[in-house]
Amino acid sequence: SPYQAVSLFRTLAGRQAYIGMLERLASLYLQLKKDKELVTLYAQMIRRRGHDPKVVTYYLESLRTYHRMKNQAGMKRMLRGLVQKMKFFQRRASRNEAFKSASADVQKHLRNLAKYSHAQAQQRDVVFYGQADLFYSAYLKLFAEANDAYSMSFWHGEVLYKIKKFKRAVKAYQH
Repeated sequence: SPYQAVSLFRTLAGRQAYIGMLERLASLYLQLKKDKELVTLYAQMIRRRGHDPKVVTYYLESLRTYHRMKNQAGMKRMLRGLVQKMKFFQRRASRNEAFKSASADVQKHLRNLAKYSHAQAQQRDVVFYGQADLFYSAYLKLFAEANDAYSMSFWHGEVLYKIKKFKRAVKAYQH
């Protein structure tokens, strides 16, 4: 189990090297499609590495896994944590290369998740509008100055209009 792996790897490799072993185990869980174990392992890694920029990547991978699992509560929880950690590092004007790389991944994946959820809502299931709202909101909170922020704001307004959140839609259109 992921819990046993944490204590075993820490005993075998020590405080410095065990995270690398956990990251390799996460890669294996991902390949084997062991999603429950993967999110449990990432949760353990997040707890242990709270102020390390790599935590952003762990949140993102957990978010993507919960999305694959169609677990709304998990997605919302990871999205909140991801936005919080991104804001934490952005406020510190982090020049850390790990954070810069993670930030670029977060931007790309939030954009893709928002567009995917929006397309799914338009094509087959209105439930996806709620997901699209979450992803567009998170994207715009984190990347308000990005080159595509205007178009993302417009599409967010479209989503909000569809789910009858008219006041928020007006604000999104005015961005």
